[in-house]
Amino acid sequence: MELTEKDLLKIKDYEAHSLDVAEEGNNFVLSFANGVYLKVSDSTLKFVSRLDGTKPIDDIIEELKEEEGIYLRKEQVESFIYENLSKNCLLTNEEYNSKSGVIPDGSQLWFHFPLFRGERINVILKPVSVLFKKVAVISSILLFIVLQIYFVINGFYSDINFSNVLHMNTAGTLVIVFVSFILHEMGHAAAGVYYNIRIGNMGLGIYLFRPVFYTDLSEAWKLNRKKRMVTNFGGLYFQIVYAAILSVILLFTDAFILKISIILIVVSVLMNLDPILRLDGYWILSDLFGVVNVNDRAFDMLVKVIQKIFTKKDIDLGYGANIKKNVRMFVYIYSFIYVASTLIALFFGIFIVGKLLVNYPEITGLLGQIKECIGNKDILGFLSRMNNLLVLLLPLIYFIIMIIYNIHRIKNRNRFRDTNKNKAIVS
Repeated sequence: MELTEKDLLKIKDYEAHSLDVAEEGNNFVLSFANGVYLKVSDSTLKFVSRLDGTKPIDDIIEELKEEEGIYLRKEQVESFIYENLSKNCLLTNEEYNSKSGVIPDGSQLWFHFPLFRGERINVILKPVSVLFKKVAVISSILLFIVLQIYFVINGFYSDINFSNVLHMNTAGTLVIVFVSFILHEMGHAAAGVYYNIRIGNMGLGIYLFRPVFYTDLSEAWKLNRKKRMVTNFGGLYFQIVYAAILSVILLFTDAFILKISIILIVVSVLMNLDPILRLDGYWILSDLFGVVNVNDRAFDMLVKVIQKIFTKKDIDLGYGANIKKNVRMFVYIYSFIYVASTLIALFFGIFIVGKLLVNYPEITGLLGQIKECIGNKDILGFLSRMNNLLVLLLPLIYFIIMIIYNIHRIKNRNRFRDTNKNKAIVS
């Protein structure tokens, strides 16, 4: 029987690079021209290398078994082709490729719109990439810490209270903090420039129902773990540098708007260190221990361990078994921290809902004032009331985001594969 193009799959051109992770065996990252990156094991790479359009899948599976001692199930291979190659348009056989432009599983970046092209970013950030030299990093962070200690000792922040926050210059504060978000993404990109990797686009996206800036640093997977950690930390570092500059200005002006802005920037940095949501802290932790998709793996391993305890059966850890033993304990600890933090967030959310019910008259009053400001075209008044409303509702918004995130993760847990698509979008 004559073979047709449908029987002979051919993968598009790619580059293979060794991936620095704490997993058994050799692991690689495959980079494609369309910006997709695949994390694969040694056996998967050998299978992919045979997708040259000359042999059917059954023959490739048989070859790997006879020549390499690699045993692949037909359904396992078909799942890999569909989930990773077909969905990402990585086959030259166009009828097999998805046209939906799928966002990487688990990224939760549901919408993204590029604002700056990578080539332009590279030129702009080349001069400031020197800030990642060790002397510059230590000096900047020390300057910020010393100034904050000085401010606390001398009571610079003593006039910050709920009443002053409600009547602060909301518009000015928003502008100053907004600049820190832009600098955050520039920090990630500048770190990439410092390590001479290709910088992708920078733009706006929607992450868990909230707008975020993002930088496409997919090529960071080519770096070793230490350099990837620096790249992930780059955004927070630039925010700290920015806060240090504001602190120097505050030293001579004692401006209330700068005090609030510095505090909000610090809060933003601390929130980004959250290791549960896929923010900077998650990626830093992931690279520190060398575990790709640590969130998914930790959750799955925890479920399997619980099953083993209650069923008394020898449960296969699946892809979690590939993690080196000296790192596996970290994944278990992370799993329990994740569950504990989720439960705490749940009880905290219930408490917040109760508090909001008590403050219901105040909320309805603010909503009425906002409506009145819109009718009078009072922009500053509108921003001020919106600020007051956000002060009351922000904890509830964060709680709702956590609930949505966990529902999404549980829903997609079974879709995870050891050979997963890992497009690094840092926000």
